[in-house]
Amino acid sequence: TIYMAIYVPFTYIGAYIMKTYGLGTIMRIGSVFLLLSGWFRYIPNFLPISSEPQFWLTFIGQSLGGFIQPCIGLNSISLLASTWFGENERAIATSLGTLANLLGNGVIFALGPLMVSLIGIPNLLLVTAIVATFASTLTMFFVEDGPPSPPSSVFDVNSESQSFLLDLLECLKSIHYLLLVLGYGIAYASFMAFTTLANEILLPIGYTSDEAGYLTAILLGSGILGAVVAGIILDRVRRYVLLIRINVTIVFATTIWSFYTLNYEKKNFVHLSIALGLMGFFLIGTTPIVLESAVEVTYPIPAGTSTGIINSFGTLLGIIMIFSMEALKDKEYP
Repeated sequence: TIYMAIYVPFTYIGAYIMKTYGLGTIMRIGSVFLLLSGWFRYIPNFLPISSEPQFWLTFIGQSLGGFIQPCIGLNSISLLASTWFGENERAIATSLGTLANLLGNGVIFALGPLMVSLIGIPNLLLVTAIVATFASTLTMFFVEDGPPSPPSSVFDVNSESQSFLLDLLECLKSIHYLLLVLGYGIAYASFMAFTTLANEILLPIGYTSDEAGYLTAILLGSGILGAVVAGIILDRVRRYVLLIRINVTIVFATTIWSFYTLNYEKKNFVHLSIALGLMGFFLIGTTPIVLESAVEVTYPIPAGTSTGIINSFGTLLGIIMIFSMEALKDKEYP
């Protein structure tokens, strides 16, 4: 929870740094947070200290993790795409960035429990710290602010637009942009709440913990495929509104199907797997379309600003939804 809570306010600090100092600077800052976060979570496991200092060191590590996402996560994907790729390559670049973010989550969801059983939590934290160190080193020494010549007109305006505060106000004046923020925010929050509370939702109605993990993996896996397919199609047709309408319609239909299966069918793993698979494909597949649409409708506002608002709003709604669902759940189940 602290990770998500820190992410929301730091999004705007990260967007300001992106605009003022460039892509390379914000990614190097993020890499430092990544390095520190990994080791702060591992160090308490071998220090001869009591449990309370161990908790606070781990808490600091987890808090530092909240600063990473606005720097090198979803918020920087559209800026990276507009900085390094041309008009007909941006959507697939955004899709691949979204895929990398989801793939990282999916790998740790799938392999985390297995690695804990094989090597234990301390060694798993050591592995993640080593991976973080490797990734941070590559970012610190090899990431640049941009190519020698701009690949598109979007990159040109990223360094020439007005002040950051005026950029925020301009975004909030656009009704089309606000509709994107609201629609995507609700969808992203629902996805985040389900993946966070999958066990609490599924176990009381007869599903096992393993089945809950499989269903979450299906949702993530189909979403990865959907993001790639959406990026390829978007680069070909450039029909933002049409693609969003198609995706939203199918997501709405699969949401109703999932709700019906969970509430009115006796445990039906196959039906729920299909419903969640389709939902993930079209829900997460909407992400690159929405992010690229946000860049278009707020032009010439820098991509990091427009996408940062969308992601922070979705995360804030997700936090509210998770706490609300926790408060409303049946107290009979832990």
